[in-house]
Amino acid sequence: MRRHAGWVLFAVLLFAACGSDGSSKASTTSTEPVPSTVASTSAVPVASTVPLTTVASTTVPAPTTTQGCPASGSTAPFATPPASTSANLLTAVRIAGRRCADAVTFAFRPDKGAPPLCTVAYQSGPFTTAGSGAPVTVAGTAFLFVRCEPARTIDLVTNETTYTPPANRHTVPVGTKHVVDLVETGDFEGVITWVIGLDAQQPFLANAGAGGALVVSVA
Repeated sequence: MRRHAGWVLFAVLLFAACGSDGSSKASTTSTEPVPSTVASTSAVPVASTVPLTTVASTTVPAPTTTQGCPASGSTAPFATPPASTSANLLTAVRIAGRRCADAVTFAFRPDKGAPPLCTVAYQSGPFTTAGSGAPVTVAGTAFLFVRCEPARTIDLVTNETTYTPPANRHTVPVGTKHVVDLVETGDFEGVITWVIGLDAQQPFLANAGAGGALVVSVA
């Protein structure tokens, strides 16, 4: 009995000691405030992450206006309408290099205001002098043969020479695009003939201009 009471007393004392230890642990719990993990951003400047846009200065070139040459002419033979019954007198032969075409002009003193009948056509050659048959050399790779009648260079009434070709070969001025040679091949029995030497076969126009001139334009 006395032993049993001792065990009871020991149990009471042990329980009291455990209760005292639990309260001691509870009293040591930290009551300090938890520091905030959110940093204040009110005083910190925010750096911009958007790059600055720079506009490059560009100079727009002025538009170029190059006027083209209209397509005209053909390689087919051409003939002026017959209008004169007596010989027309050749007074001048001219070559001009223009922007869109070379122009070869045969100026006549027309009979009663009408030019002679003239034909212009491509021929391959070889060429000879009318009457004598002597060979004539013409520079170029394509040739326009010009034939006009009735026409001559001597007035049979006054015996006036209205045109004298320079050694049967006309000087081609600088600036022509296609004409490389111009040679007289005939002034015989009311018919005059010339050959226009070209760098290649090109379209051409021919017309009887004012004052009895034949103008051959090679584009």
